[in-house]
Formats: sequence, C-alpha cells, structure tokens
Amino acid sequence: QELKLGSNDLKNMTAEAGIAALAITIIAVVYRYSLKKKSNSSGEPSQQKNKTDFIVTKIHNQWYNLTDFDHPGGPVALSLVQRRDGTALFESHHPFTKHKKLMQILSKYEVPKAKESTFGCQLMDERDDGLVYEWDGIESDEFVSDLKALTSEYFGTIAKEKSLSNITEATKATLARWALVMTLMISFFGTLPLYIHGNWVFIV
Repeated sequence: QELKLGSNDLKNMTAEAGIAALAITIIAVVYRYSLKKKSNSSGEPSQQKNKTDFIVTKIHNQWYNLTDFDHPGGPVALSLVQRRDGTALFESHHPFTKHKKLMQILSKYEVPKAKESTFGCQLMDERDDGLVYEWDGIESDEFVSDLKALTSEYFGTIAKEKSLSNITEATKATLARWALVMTLMISFFGTLPLYIHGNWVFIV
C-alpha cells in the first residue's frame, strides 16, 4: 500500500514533534531546578523541607548530605545515588583524582550519626547495603592502581594530541560526537509522530 502524506499531515506531525521536544525540555528544566534547591548541609533542615527533599547518599558506610554540593557531573549524577549506597559509583567515576582528596571533599558534607534521621538517611532498598564489593584497602589495591594508571595514560595521550591542559577534558565528547547525538535526537523526535500514527516505514 502506497504511503501518501499531504502538506497538512507533515505540518501537524512537525508541530507534534516540536511540542514533544518542548515538553521534555520543560520537564528537564523543572527537574534540574528541583535538585538545585539549597539547604544547609551542616545545620538543621528548614521547616519547609521534607526528609525526602535532601540528596543524601551512603559512601563507605557513612551518610553524606550532598544537597549543597555543586557536582561537576550535574544534578543527574547526584540523583543516581540519592538515598542509595553510592560507594561503587563514587569509586569508579573518579579515576583522575587522588582518593585522599576525594575523601577530604566528602568530609565537608558528612552527616553526624545523631542527625541521620533528621535528614532522612535511609536507603530506599535495605538490600542496597554496598556489601556486594570488598572496599577495604581499595586506595592501595594493585589492580585498581593499574587500572587508574592505564586510564590516565590513555586519556593523557589524547590530551597531549589535542593540546588540552586538563586530562578530564580529553574524556568529554567531541563536537562530532555531540553532532551525532543531536542528529539522532532530532531524527527520533521527527519520526515519533509518524510512529504514533502507525507509519512504521519511517521507524525502519
């Protein structure tokens, strides 16, 4: 069966795609704003805040209130560990920073044992206790040290080739990669109305 689309159909589908993209953008902005609400990480929470409003995570069996922490990875990175044991993510996502320095930064956001209930320091799932891995001595583990050294060597080479002053910059997506991501996103939203209307040929 031949597929025929009039100009009005294309206009309607384009408008629907634009509305969908706008709705997702608004949701993302609202979500980001909600995670950016500040509270005093060392003092008592304000009366307007609920316990679930605080971004708290458990790392190496210690709770931390990261509500005030402006994470370089953005609010999404913090949302991944909210009311969860974040030890695995914490240890695996900072290969270029000394472990001692990381713990010094974290210490500023430490929640005293006496205030854990005040900040809602309770795991969403009690099975998420961080005991899946053995963390004792990880900062001096030979295997971990080798992995970090190889990672630094790999991205260090890229940083030199691109004349980057910071090795972290070498780990970020290039303009070509972002262009690819944007092209795929536009293609997805552009064909979404066709998919909804049952025009399967555009999905293939």
